[in-house]
Amino acid sequence: MKRFILFRLCETDLNAQKIFQESSVDADLNENGLQQAKELKEVLKTYGIQIVYSSPLKRAMTTAMLAFDNSMPMTVEPDLREACLGEAEGMPKSEVEKKFPEVWKYWYMPNEHMDLHFPEGESKQEISDRMKNALLKIAEKEPADVIGISTHSAAIRCFLMPLGREDKPMKNCEVYVVEFDGKDFKFEK
Repeated sequence: MKRFILFRLCETDLNAQKIFQESSVDADLNENGLQQAKELKEVLKTYGIQIVYSSPLKRAMTTAMLAFDNSMPMTVEPDLREACLGEAEGMPKSEVEKKFPEVWKYWYMPNEHMDLHFPEGESKQEISDRMKNALLKIAEKEPADVIGISTHSAAIRCFLMPLGREDKPMKNCEVYVVEFDGKDFKFEK
């Protein structure tokens, strides 16, 4: 049995401004994000994490490094990156809602219109499949039983949709626990 402790990265200025900063935008953590990393460190201590895998984007890697004081072994896994949202990347969410109303309408709804995507972007199903395959690959090669995953909101959200996560906003540094029994993933919390 493996336990994956998925945590969303800490805040960037673009998060605070509600701008889609998905896979092509690589922002640094802001002052609030640096403080959040200290708080996340205390939360993550309770899970017994043995190793961390991170998205290659610096905001996720920095979150992981700060949350573990650079003392935890960390491996970068490219498939843990944030979603590619195509033409919506770098836009304020209010503008995305106006420019792509049909996609926006269902984007945050779990298990509905999983084939939906912004022009030139990944679909919710593609994001979910990519994350699932990344975790399967990690589970197969990683001897540790409790694995931290530093990644992004859309990546986590789309992966957890089929596992039963409620449709609610995701905060920076939010933590989710998923168990893997060698066959299936089970969302704990």
